[in-house]
Amino acid sequence: MTTGDVIRKLRKEKGWTQQELGDRLGVQKSAIAKYESGRVKNLKRTTIKKMTEIFNVDPMVFIDSDAITTIDPQWGDDAANRDYLADKPDLLAIYNDLVKSDELTILFDKTKDLEPKDIESVLVFVQMLRKQRGMDD
Repeated sequence: MTTGDVIRKLRKEKGWTQQELGDRLGVQKSAIAKYESGRVKNLKRTTIKKMTEIFNVDPMVFIDSDAITTIDPQWGDDAANRDYLADKPDLLAIYNDLVKSDELTILFDKTKDLEPKDIESVLVFVQMLRKQRGMDD
């Protein structure tokens, strides 16, 4: 099931038209039609967040093998980063927290061109700051 299929299914379960969903999201009906048809491949993180709130679902329902690219790639190759950090659970946990944070998107926007080993350096720095401030044990 693609992201568009999920959106269509959730919308129909609510009994909403594309216009009604568009009104709730703050977009035009044509945008909903494009989401559902798959013509929009890269949904913005903020759009996914709004949909999770509107439909009261976990954001992972919008992620499948056809839709992995729907999350803004501000961290570069997410799969490569996760693979690289797989044996570093503390750093992977920080990575997961940062990737999910809309507030930090701008701060980490420049990391999209970095290699996984460089992302590790950023995460080590964040980890150090968190420990210094008593945020982590």
